[in-house]
Amino acid sequence: MKRRRRKSFSLKIILPTMLAIVLFVTSMFVIIIPLMKGELMEDKRALIRELTNSAWSILENQYTKEEKGLLSRQEAQKSAIEIIQGLRYGVKRRSYFWITDTTPTMLMHPYREDLNGVNLSNYTDSRNKKLFREMVEIVQKDGDGFVDYLWQWNDDQTRTVPKLSYVKIFSPWGWIIGTGIYLDDTKEEISTISSTIFKMSSAITFLIVLLLFQINMESLQIERKREQAEKEREKSEKKLRALVEASTEGVLMFIEGKLAYNNKPVLDMLGYAEDLSETNLKTIFREDTKDYQLYTDALKSHNRSHDFEASLLTAHGTSLNVHISVTGTTLEDRNGVILTLKDISKNKKIENELGRSRQRYQSLTNNLHIGVFCIDASKKGNFIEANPATAEIFGFQERKQLFNTPISLLFTDLLDWENLKAQLKERGFVEKSIFPLRKHDGSNTTISISMGAALNDEGEIKYFEGIIEDITETVKSEQERENLIVELQTSLLFINQPIKEFARPPLTCKMNSPIPDAAEIMKKHQQSAILIQTETGDDLGVITDFDISHRFVVEKMAPETQVHQIMSSSIYSVPDDALLFEATRITQEKSIRHLFTHGTDGRINGIIDNRDLLNFHQYSSSLLIREIDTAQSVKNIIKAHDRLPRMIKTLINSGAKSENITKLISKVSDLITEKIITFAIEELGPPPVDFSFMALGSEGRAEQTLATDQDNAIIYEDVEEDKKEETQAYFISLGNQV
Repeated sequence: MKRRRRKSFSLKIILPTMLAIVLFVTSMFVIIIPLMKGELMEDKRALIRELTNSAWSILENQYTKEEKGLLSRQEAQKSAIEIIQGLRYGVKRRSYFWITDTTPTMLMHPYREDLNGVNLSNYTDSRNKKLFREMVEIVQKDGDGFVDYLWQWNDDQTRTVPKLSYVKIFSPWGWIIGTGIYLDDTKEEISTISSTIFKMSSAITFLIVLLLFQINMESLQIERKREQAEKEREKSEKKLRALVEASTEGVLMFIEGKLAYNNKPVLDMLGYAEDLSETNLKTIFREDTKDYQLYTDALKSHNRSHDFEASLLTAHGTSLNVHISVTGTTLEDRNGVILTLKDISKNKKIENELGRSRQRYQSLTNNLHIGVFCIDASKKGNFIEANPATAEIFGFQERKQLFNTPISLLFTDLLDWENLKAQLKERGFVEKSIFPLRKHDGSNTTISISMGAALNDEGEIKYFEGIIEDITETVKSEQERENLIVELQTSLLFINQPIKEFARPPLTCKMNSPIPDAAEIMKKHQQSAILIQTETGDDLGVITDFDISHRFVVEKMAPETQVHQIMSSSIYSVPDDALLFEATRITQEKSIRHLFTHGTDGRINGIIDNRDLLNFHQYSSSLLIREIDTAQSVKNIIKAHDRLPRMIKTLINSGAKSENITKLISKVSDLITEKIITFAIEELGPPPVDFSFMALGSEGRAEQTLATDQDNAIIYEDVEEDKKEETQAYFISLGNQV
């Protein structure tokens, strides 16, 4: 019987593990590797398609110049061939592009110059496939497509291997452009991956088998020890159970924290007909109460004896007050606890009810993040009781410090405390009143307080009970939200500015310039892009710092490598009178970092970085303030100020707080006043002594509105008697000017 159980135990471990290994290996070779092969080949097809589309765009660019009359067709075609002939990619940069026409005649092949100018209608590979004729048929039917054939290995004419190419027709010139990959490279990659996966799978399987063997041996040893220990435990439990059954009081016996036995008297006491379970005990000891905590602590008291009292819940739903004696015991090296229960309901009912209410109240308030407190009705308001959160809100490290400090001393303005007490005496309560507060540590905070008055039998106020909450962060967040609304709303004015106001002149270099020369120009002018032009000054493409770092540097190109070999031929531009938000939309839609601008003649005349566009969105009312700050005359200030009413109307309609609007108006007024003072001093000459120009009234309080009068004052240094009249005349003139 034992051997069968052990054998079954081993099979439960071995069979699932072996099944997992078989499924793992099968999925690798039946699903994952074939799927990987298909995805790898599809990636290669997508790669040569995208590369051909990139080269095709060069033809399109040169054709555009032909259409605009910038180049003749012969010049445009010659320029396109020269550029594409130099394009390389792939390992060791040996992969290339070729061009034929639809006759088909080879127009350009970088490695088979012997084919250039030759009609290839009857040209076949070693399998007699007329590959160039098939290319013509595919593009005439679909515009583009894939062709497989045999071809020489890169520049090695002695080696012929399978090749897959993608071709696409450029209809305006009747040209076909293409590039391809060698299938032997792809097969070699797949073979390498398969070999690696096989080795890894074999190693993993071997390790799993070793671990399985070790686990099985250890599990069998554990099982033998468990069977022996189980026998000893059963003997000990029988002896202890006999002692428990002989007791006339209710007894619960626990072994290693688990209920092992309960006698009949405890069942009768609690109203249960069958043996208790762990679930019953959670209900009986009221899981969410202090009694349950005492019960769980008692289960850990195997090395000591003690007593406690608890109120239990019977099966009938009534409360039962009991005295519980806890006795630790040991059973065959296992720790145990015996709980002896005695009914004391008649003696402790009232006392326990009151105690439980107080414990629940303290447990609740001590774990709240909201302050709960009680103060006397004296003039200063001394604390009688408070939870830890109250002490924390008032800035005390320890709760006992709170009882030495009256609440009145914590109000920033003592008048706030007097008004609060007056409301309490008049109404009997206050709800969510907000006050600034000075903490014990000297820092300031904002609180929300609700209080109620407790009366004695004569109707006099005995004490006050209250709830307090720190709302400093809430107030701060609300203010920040309002400020953000103001900024976002006024930013609408900014994003409708023309882009030419912010674009920089573009950097340029010739297409045959070495890449390090272009990088030096970009570094010197601290720009991240440069426009590539032909020798005749036509725009050809663009190079960014990303192209230099990720292509030139990473691929370790030679220093003499020319810029046209890494440039991007796509140049995105907008009219220089386009608005900022239009430019931002285009950079996001096209996923580009740089956007050029062009004039009415179509020539590139500026460039802007998408980081600049993003930074411009951070400005809003700042634009108006900047215009005033940089104004060169009063006329310029008036022009900027005329936009303020529209901005304020937008803010009012969007629901911005009035205090934020008046702060903005006051800030603009302050800046205008400072600017006009500067203009006046330039006209009147330097002031004879130091002075201060003071804004009074609503502007001084940062509460100014659009339509208001304004009082100002000038305070200047004392001067000698003979200079008083001259000094006074200067500042009167200054005041009149302002």
